[in-house]
Order: sequence, then C-alpha cells, then structure tokens
Amino acid sequence: MSSAPPSSVRPAAKLVKLSVEVPDYVMKKLKQRALDEERSLRAVVLRALHQSGIEVAEQDFIDDGRRKERQA
Repeated sequence: MSSAPPSSVRPAAKLVKLSVEVPDYVMKKLKQRALDEERSLRAVVLRALHQSGIEVAEQDFIDDGRRKERQA
C-alpha cells in the first residue's frame, strides 16, 4: 500500500457505489478482517472478488486512506 495522501492516489477506473445486504455475521467478519489487515472494507471486498476470479486492476486495490487518517 502506498503512503501517499488519498488525494494524490487515483484508482484506475471510475468508481461506482455498490450496495448489498449480507448476513450480520458476514459483515462482522469482513469488518474484523479489515481491522486485522489495516485495510478499508472496500479493499478487503476487492481482494476477495479478485481471489474468486473477478479481474481487478492492481491500481484499484488502493485503500481510500480514511482508516489510517482515523488512527492518526
């Protein structure tokens, strides 16, 4: 992951919002993984999609930076 400020990091593609309902135990596990890996939930989901065979450009794996800003 890059240490550049979020404003200077750009994803490879235009971003669109995805809204999906999942069981609460799944959301808890996703959030825990994000905490454990110090990543955003978005990054965890993109990695999981990539591992399941969905093509995701490497530039799009960047975190949005908010998690690290909150911890600072």
